[in-house]
Amino acid sequence: MKAIEVSNGHVVVERRTRSQVTIEETETDSEPLTEARRLKVGRLATRKSQKAIRNAVLALLLLSGIIAGYLVFGPKRLLSKSQPPVHSIAVLPFKSLSPGSDDEYLRVGVADALINKLGSIHQIIVRPMSATQRFVDSSEDPRVIGASLGVEAILDGHFQRDGDRIRATVQLISVRDGAQIWAGRFDDVFTNIFTVQDSISDQVVRSLSISLTPADARVLAKRTTQSIDAYRYYLIGRHHMSKRTDDDIKKAIEYFKQAIDEDPFYAVAYGGLAESYTLSSYYSAVAPRESFPKAKAAAQKAIEIDDTLAEALTTQAYVKFIYDWDFQGAEKDFLHAFELNPNYAPARLPVLLPRESGCLQPAAAATRNEVKSARYDRPCTGNSQFGYLA
Repeated sequence: MKAIEVSNGHVVVERRTRSQVTIEETETDSEPLTEARRLKVGRLATRKSQKAIRNAVLALLLLSGIIAGYLVFGPKRLLSKSQPPVHSIAVLPFKSLSPGSDDEYLRVGVADALINKLGSIHQIIVRPMSATQRFVDSSEDPRVIGASLGVEAILDGHFQRDGDRIRATVQLISVRDGAQIWAGRFDDVFTNIFTVQDSISDQVVRSLSISLTPADARVLAKRTTQSIDAYRYYLIGRHHMSKRTDDDIKKAIEYFKQAIDEDPFYAVAYGGLAESYTLSSYYSAVAPRESFPKAKAAAQKAIEIDDTLAEALTTQAYVKFIYDWDFQGAEKDFLHAFELNPNYAPARLPVLLPRESGCLQPAAAATRNEVKSARYDRPCTGNSQFGYLA
């Protein structure tokens, strides 16, 4: 602000405003981008894009894994973590989804197959079919059945064959509190019945958090035949053999022979045939001199095909003990069968009890409770005896 005096005495005030303008200049290349620089910028953009895509894919995979885990195992699988460890189970004969159907042989047969598969695992005790078959179509509470069988868990389910399809719903139940440890539903073509059985046994093992040895894993994954027809004849044969009547034993023998015709290398069919021949002397009017040599030949054929088959070894041991009087050979086979499958009931029937007399003489004092808890820890000697409870 500045005062200026003019001639007439007036003062004029002049106001001036000073402003400063700052111009910020940005240097730019007057020359266009070089090729090298253009490539560098492109690479940076590509890296950022690839990183974003990678992060998105990882997030999607993680989410998919969580969803898949939930769908496969579900909340019931998570529940097993709060349950105490299970060391003994029973597989009940499957109930029919179609009352009045004639698929009993299949429902019982699948349960029997699962018993054999799970029974090959040494970490758990599995009750034999002979103990559970009386519960076919039983309406009793699985917890009550489990308590009567002395197990910690029950595998229960429903099964149906509808044309060329099979449907099954299965659940593993804690006997202690009735909690569902695992549950699964299966719907597949009948030709995939082996896959269904494998899936059920695998999921049961997973739900029990069992660490399989390599040997156990091999046995669990083992399939004794690839022929669906041979397997069907075998199941029907097992079904008739379990009824223990003259007519049924004869039918069992014929069905096992048909299974062998379909698959000449079906070891378990030879084993079933061998067992049926031994039973024919008890439930049919067949002399031992006729049935036992046939049983021995069938058992030997089964072992020739598969020397890990506890069923065939047990039948061979029984023939040696009852018919050949080869007591030491019988004990050797029984011990081998027990080592292969401690859960196979007939292999547990022979017991070693101390006696003053020689080896392998009748053990009338042996009880079924003693047999149930028996463990083999020594060979046949002069101060032990061998008992067999039929």
